[in-house]
Amino acid sequence: MDSKALYNISYGMYVICSKKGENINGQIANVLFQVTSDPMQVAVSINKKNLTHDYIEQSRCFTASILSENTPMKFIGNFGFKSGRDFDKFSGVRYKLGRNKIPIVLDNTVAYIEAEVLNKIDAKTHTLFIGKIVDAEVLNENKPMTYEYYQRVKGGYSPKTAPTYTSMADKKRKTMDMEKYVCRICGYVYDPEKGDPDNGVVPGTSFKDLPDEWVCPICGAGKEEFEKKLGGNEMKAVEIKPDIFWVGSIDWDRRLFDELIPLPDGTSYNSYIVKGDERTALIDTVDPSKTSELIDRLRKIKADVDFVVAHHAEQDHSGSIPAVLKLYPKAKVVCTSKCKTILIDLLHIPENKFIEVEDRETLSLGDKTLEFIHAPWVHWPETMFTYLKEEKVLFTCDFLGSHLATSNLFVEDENIVYEAAKRYYAEIMMPFRVAIRKNLEKIEKLDVSIVAPSHGPIYNNPDFIINAYKDWVSDETKNEVVIVYVSMHGSTKAMVDHLIDAFIQRKIKVRPFNLSVTDIGELAMALVDAATVVIASPTVLGGPHPLAIYAAYLVNALRPKTRFVSVVGSYSWGGRMVEQLRDIIKNLKVELLEPVLIKGYPEEKDFKLLDKLAEDIERKHNEITKK
Repeated sequence: MDSKALYNISYGMYVICSKKGENINGQIANVLFQVTSDPMQVAVSINKKNLTHDYIEQSRCFTASILSENTPMKFIGNFGFKSGRDFDKFSGVRYKLGRNKIPIVLDNTVAYIEAEVLNKIDAKTHTLFIGKIVDAEVLNENKPMTYEYYQRVKGGYSPKTAPTYTSMADKKRKTMDMEKYVCRICGYVYDPEKGDPDNGVVPGTSFKDLPDEWVCPICGAGKEEFEKKLGGNEMKAVEIKPDIFWVGSIDWDRRLFDELIPLPDGTSYNSYIVKGDERTALIDTVDPSKTSELIDRLRKIKADVDFVVAHHAEQDHSGSIPAVLKLYPKAKVVCTSKCKTILIDLLHIPENKFIEVEDRETLSLGDKTLEFIHAPWVHWPETMFTYLKEEKVLFTCDFLGSHLATSNLFVEDENIVYEAAKRYYAEIMMPFRVAIRKNLEKIEKLDVSIVAPSHGPIYNNPDFIINAYKDWVSDETKNEVVIVYVSMHGSTKAMVDHLIDAFIQRKIKVRPFNLSVTDIGELAMALVDAATVVIASPTVLGGPHPLAIYAAYLVNALRPKTRFVSVVGSYSWGGRMVEQLRDIIKNLKVELLEPVLIKGYPEEKDFKLLDKLAEDIERKHNEITKK
């Protein structure tokens, strides 16, 4: 073994590979480091959403190829911005198989390391895999690429699943004489000062002087997929259909909503202008922090607003209405009667500025007709949708939306949007599952070509999001268990670890969440499909740990379609943990399975009780599947 290979580890750029059965995959990673020298161990951070993460979990092995500074951006793009689910990353790439039949990429590689996983650490969005090195070799004397070199010299950009990912707004770039352009697909920034030397474009070449056949060096997108990058929210009003404009705002930096909901991907506040040949309507407004952007876009398209359609009174959509009414004093606010009452309370809008509309009432703009559809409890009691008949556009406000800041106005990557939309549903819409079913029935009768929500990208394939919602709101659960746990001195953690293994042996998918570090959005998403929830806690002052109480309260408030609940935990001298947790989750229509409470640290007899609980859950899952 060549231990000098370890000298090349830096905060840099690596191809991490693994396998699952006969399938192989690899990805770019930028967090790889040596943990110990005796035994020699390394750790790599991999996003849980990546295919490579699943392969490492399965094979318990990985290889790391340390890339050189000469690595072409296209090579990095293939391994870093494309998914092995639908792209052969190894086509045309030199590699060999290591001791564990894991591919080792040789192209553009300075040195490689092969490791077997000994342990892993849950890091919320990522897993830190710690591996014992079983082989390593230095291939050449080329200089390894650091992450700083990748960004500064290569003009690279972190994919969203990288540990070092930051939103576009976090990258403050000074304005230059020659404007930069950003790829709307992958985020690569073309900088005229640097050019694209890998593809023969010399520094000093402006974007407009690039050859027509030039493509993004990372993802291969054409020049038409680039837009001017000046910094900030420079995105202009966009015409999505004739005389229908997006005039909203992208909030790249917001990380918390309602002082409760994490926003790992930022969000957007979508507002739309619909111009008829006689009158013009503004569909929703934006958060008050973004009012100036909305007003600027309205002025640039010379909108003369007659109506402000307020689907929902929450301030992230209604907060700019007062400013709009000041700019357009003749405009009226169109909403439901309940929405009117709430808007008067929240924004102090004069009562004579409102037009109340009934369910299925229409409003003519001349050559365009707006039909209003009452949709209570998605997610407040006053909500409604608007259907633009002539263009077959359905404006749904919060419903069917996603907290996702992106320069893609329309859905480009359904996998990314699916995750964001599911998170949004889980955190905000899931408690209103029954009401959502009824409202889905209403829109199913419409001929819809575009769904335009007030958060996230627009859907030009409505079936994608509507079918997803049908699945989420159905009563069908999956063979999955969510374990929410907290452990103070290791007793409860030992029980949870044993239970996890018991579920895996029974081919039950298990999602453990350590409540001391858990992103509640990730937990909410896991609850959407799970048939069973297990709450694991030590006893504190005679009851559950406060974090377990919070988790139980959260599950109760979100009202998932979960069918079974159980409690496991430890105590020293007694308590009423089960009774207290049972009282908290009264909203859930679940069967409470036999709890497993043990005294002190678990012994063999206690582990047998956990095995029996796993058997009971397996049997329960099989029973509901047969039905």
